[in-house]
Amino acid sequence: MSNDYLDMTLRLFIIFFVMLMHTAGAQELEPLVELGDKAFASREYVVAAGYYGQVLRDFPTMIQVRYKYAECHRFLKSWQIASSSYKEVYRMDEENYPLARYWYADLMKRKGEYSKAAAGFRSFVRINRSNSGLTHYLMIANHESKLCSQLHESSFKNKPNAQANSFPFNTPYSEFNPVVLNDSSLIYSIVVPDSLLSNRNHFYLLRRFHGDMNHVDTILYDNQSYYSFTAGFQANDVFFSKCPQDTSSEPCRLYYGILNDSELTSTVLLTDSINPVGYDYKHPMFVQDDSQRILYVASNRPGGYGGYDIWKSNLNGLTIVSSDNLGSTVNSPLDEFTPYFHLADSLLFFSSEWYNSFGGFDIFKSPYRNGAFLAPENMGYGMNSSYDELYFSLSSQEELAYFTSNKPQPKTDFPACCSDLYSLSSEFSLSNEIINRRELRARNQHIHQITSELESFPSIHLYFDNDFPNPQSRDSITGDDFLSLYTSYTQQEAIYRQQYASAYSNGEKSEAEARISYFFDKELKQGFNQLNPFLDKLSYLLEQGCRIEIFVESYASPLNSGEYNLLLSKRRIHSLMNYFDLVFSGSLEQALADGRLVIHNQAMGDSKADAQVSADLSNLAQSVYSPEAAHERRISIVAVKVNRIFDPSNSSLND
Repeated sequence: MSNDYLDMTLRLFIIFFVMLMHTAGAQELEPLVELGDKAFASREYVVAAGYYGQVLRDFPTMIQVRYKYAECHRFLKSWQIASSSYKEVYRMDEENYPLARYWYADLMKRKGEYSKAAAGFRSFVRINRSNSGLTHYLMIANHESKLCSQLHESSFKNKPNAQANSFPFNTPYSEFNPVVLNDSSLIYSIVVPDSLLSNRNHFYLLRRFHGDMNHVDTILYDNQSYYSFTAGFQANDVFFSKCPQDTSSEPCRLYYGILNDSELTSTVLLTDSINPVGYDYKHPMFVQDDSQRILYVASNRPGGYGGYDIWKSNLNGLTIVSSDNLGSTVNSPLDEFTPYFHLADSLLFFSSEWYNSFGGFDIFKSPYRNGAFLAPENMGYGMNSSYDELYFSLSSQEELAYFTSNKPQPKTDFPACCSDLYSLSSEFSLSNEIINRRELRARNQHIHQITSELESFPSIHLYFDNDFPNPQSRDSITGDDFLSLYTSYTQQEAIYRQQYASAYSNGEKSEAEARISYFFDKELKQGFNQLNPFLDKLSYLLEQGCRIEIFVESYASPLNSGEYNLLLSKRRIHSLMNYFDLVFSGSLEQALADGRLVIHNQAMGDSKADAQVSADLSNLAQSVYSPEAAHERRISIVAVKVNRIFDPSNSSLND
């Protein structure tokens, strides 16, 4: 099943595993592994885990099987078994299974063990910092290590801001997608497995109750697909996404239809302009006012910021006339799901694994003010937890907020397996919320503080190895990023010490080596260590709607011609831009395109090089390996200018 619907239970795994223990004893291990791999490829993780578990009972150190076993239990949301298995994997062979430690840390966060999660993410970053194949995971781990440390130190866990109530008709299976229709009835979805040995075959049921929570009707049944609904134009109209149970075949598509007492009729597939082949469109949310009709939807279509993003489409009847990504303020490098827009107060609610999530998916709200969404706010502990919370919606009178969570229920033996429906009193007064003035003032003060810190940031000098990137090239651009170049450069210290000291007599060699060590240990590392805090502040201000100008200069030593050194300077600037793009998860191009970020690049070549620096190719000890030559091969971030952009109607709050 899709990750959205949280519909697997460990009970099925236990039954299957007991059955397998009695039937597979005489089988050879290799066929068991092959059967496990076949089931894994078909997403039948209950079956696969059973086969892998049988192998591990006799051969517990088969590392590749142990890793697949951990993966199965992660997908089944059996987090205790998954985390302990990942821990065994990285203890046995971290070099070949570097993500084992990452997933261990991720599961520690989902279990609410934030101290262990923070330590795990920090270790993952430290061990794999130079692994270019793990850039995406390193970026996430960097973010999560800081967040988990903050969560560990906070007291929110002991101070829930509200108490959510579980619905009385929740089952051992998964309930989700509560939606109010006709101002009187609530529909919701449930998925029930029809086999003990498969997690792909399920009954999908759409149920409805009319005020009496003890009387529920089933109005739609499907064992081929599952759905996500939102109210449509009129009383019985609905927009919905329809996803096949076998997610390897067709993507989730958007439809419109009429939902009667016992059937869904007159269904129409929405135009292909928003349904390009091969991409999912799900969790629709329809909003209609006097001037426009809008459909919010979660999609993994191209042009997003990572995983599933939330998109906004304008409708003319059932025709999509435009479709836009909500941008990096709402969307993140991870998934955003289940949008819900509260029209009266222009508040977007959605679920995300990013931002300051307590673990898994949390529900956030983002006010829409003056044509832009503001930074998302976590809805707080009580609604959110270290588990997954999704599908926020409101009752017809807005006295209750509905949502789903897979947090463990009392007396349950299978934590995290299945989602239930919850309600929460809307004591946060949605109908009167504009933005708390004190909160806005505190936010603006924080922006002012970060702006002052960024504008007064000391010049950052970033150094390069001789003729890098792309030695002997006549190109002005490069595919290398500064992080990889910096990592390679730090590994050259021994060579620089040897080559530079070779030009000195015995009595002066030690002093020459000490000068090189000082450059590598202090100056080279200092620039890189200044860069990431600088980028953190830059990213925060961009998210807050500020416009930022950065002034960058690039230099080269005089060892080559002026023309060549000018091209080399341009390549060095381009390598820094490549690193910026990695840090901003591909959003740099958008920030540059919409003018939120302006980078003034000036390639200086060797025009400002110290006249005392050698340009003698026959004396590489001085022209390449000396500290004086090394100082000339640099990029300098020399100045930053921040233009603060605020809502003019709230300008009085800047006092």
